[in-house]
Amino acid sequence: MATPSAAAPTQRGGPPSEAAIKARIMNHMNADHADSVLLYLQHYTPYTTATATPHPPQLTDISLAHLTITHYPSQTPIPGGEAVTTTIPITPPMASYAEARVRLVAMAEEAQDALEKRGGGGKSKNTSALGRVTLPNLVGLVISFLVLQTLVFFAPGVVEKVTFPTYTTISTSGALTTKLDTTSSTLYTRTFLLGYTPLIRLLWTYRRVFWGIVVGVHLVEAKILDSRLVGRYGVKRGGGVWAGWIAWAMVEGFGSLVRAEETWREDTGRGGKGGKKV
Repeated sequence: MATPSAAAPTQRGGPPSEAAIKARIMNHMNADHADSVLLYLQHYTPYTTATATPHPPQLTDISLAHLTITHYPSQTPIPGGEAVTTTIPITPPMASYAEARVRLVAMAEEAQDALEKRGGGGKSKNTSALGRVTLPNLVGLVISFLVLQTLVFFAPGVVEKVTFPTYTTISTSGALTTKLDTTSSTLYTRTFLLGYTPLIRLLWTYRRVFWGIVVGVHLVEAKILDSRLVGRYGVKRGGGVWAGWIAWAMVEGFGSLVRAEETWREDTGRGGKGGKKV
């Protein structure tokens, strides 16, 4: 199966050549978006029953007006046998290759929606997509619990009224100030902080910074996972699988990125440990 393995040479002293741009697009699609290539084949050609195993279809050429996909219709090529080359029009044609990303994503989403409708609203035929959410291991569950309680108990409004014992003072100008009451305690400070005053003072002092860092880090991790889900893993944004993984990213963080990759590799025959299905 002919697949571009290296970028074509660029024009010396200038922007990348057309051949180099095309090679970069094809390499990226075949390496990271094989699910989309399969969707193109299933929706835009008569090969509606094509699968990704054991030999996934390959994008072997691209122009401003067409995609060329090479595949084995039977998915069981014989020694010396020739693969089938199928051309799919890009309608309307692109004005330049700068449009490739947006147009290819739009075509994949259109194909995904059409296949789901064709199947009566059920799961599409995209066997390269991540189709389930898995649970983390014990360490991941503990991390998720700790992050979740931080997100809840250190949230603005909750941290002053529920998490820490506080009292309110009124300044000479009439401003209200909330202060930590070190003579009292709450269920949170007794249970999670074991009543340890230095730790309670530290977390109270930096409560806003602490909560902001935790939220910020997990938002970044959720954004990274969202990009992988929609692109590499072929998951529709807004669906149940997407929502499940994003929820885990918000509480588990990095572990969910690793687990999603392993689950996708296991489900698509690329190897991986996967996990317990939710």
